[in-house]
Amino acid sequence: MLAIWAVIPGPGTLCLSQGEAKPALRGMVVDHVGALVANLTIEILPRPAESAAAQPEKLPAVIQAKTDDDGQFSASLLPGTYQVCVPRFARSCRTIEIKPSITPEYLVLKIGPGDHPYGPTAQKSVFEQIAGPSAKNCGHILMGKDPSHATNCAMRAFKHHKPFFVIYDEPCIDCVSASGIAWNSKGEPYSVSYDSMGISFELQLPDYKMPEGSDTRITRCSQPIQVYVDKAGQLDCFKAREM
Repeated sequence: MLAIWAVIPGPGTLCLSQGEAKPALRGMVVDHVGALVANLTIEILPRPAESAAAQPEKLPAVIQAKTDDDGQFSASLLPGTYQVCVPRFARSCRTIEIKPSITPEYLVLKIGPGDHPYGPTAQKSVFEQIAGPSAKNCGHILMGKDPSHATNCAMRAFKHHKPFFVIYDEPCIDCVSASGIAWNSKGEPYSVSYDSMGISFELQLPDYKMPEGSDTRITRCSQPIQVYVDKAGQLDCFKAREM
């Protein structure tokens, strides 16, 4: 008599046929000092064959994963070649090939606080984008440096109704953080805050295109305009920080 055995999967068991099984890609994200970075979005882009490269409408969609509280991420992928990136940090990208029945290598994606396309030291930072090409660059003040020269420059430009921007670095652990004021040629002042590791913002102004991600917050200054020098010697446009 032929015995027939049945396997009943228990809780949490994933039932996939051999044709449906997908190798699991696993990895982690670390910063420039090797610390694990939690709650970051990972983008996994399938790289199409050469025959499909000239047909953009057939390009595959981006697959997203997210690091957990321990900086780890995972994704189940079909065999193929993929580019894996932390989207706001271009140099984090790694290319990996997924092969059937072979466990993919464990990926370590590295990000650096200064390696960000929209940072205050970028070729054209968001501060300059708002103020405009004719704006006076009153300076980028590093942590611990005297801001008076930059603040005086910005105040003079403000009094003469000239566009300007000024940037002040802020304390931030394992990241780049800065704030400042950008005043455009229309006489519209904005407070700009930037954090390379991402911040939340509640207001998106329709006047300007926001950078991708959540690293920059742009807020219209007080109305009527009240520009003043705060206790730190920095130019501010929110009386008593009403925001």
